Amino acid sequence: MNSTESKIDIHVDYLPKAYRGGLLKNPGENPDRFPTLDWNPEAHLGFMDAMHIATSMISDSSPHLSLVDNPCVGNIGRQANEEASNLAVKYPGRFGLLASLTLPDETGSIAEIDYALDALHLDGFTFVS
Repeated sequence: MNSTESKIDIHVDYLPKAYRGGLLKNPGENPDRFPTLDWNPEAHLGFMDAMHIATSMISDSSPHLSLVDNPCVGNIGRQANEEASNLAVKYPGRFGLLASLTLPDETGSIAEIDYALDALHLDGFTFVS
């Protein structure tokens, strides 16, 4: 890829396995009137190459975790953030990562901010206000 043609896609919804599984269990297959798709990094990398996109900033797809009323949402968020971190290791420079926070759970969100920065080295955060 020619560096003068490369782009950064700053908003890519992706569905990590933990998050997709949580959506399929609760609230169901069409949580926001759209089907829960099966995202995979290899297919997305092919799209990126075809469109001359050097890096995609990925974050969890809708509905956002903060909108799912389920006590296991914090665990799903942690697993999703860890999966995103693994993508950065496997495909260096290709994925920028925005960690999910589970607001309005302030305590859990602050803990996830610390973990995402210190352990996972993610680039930023996403949440619904």
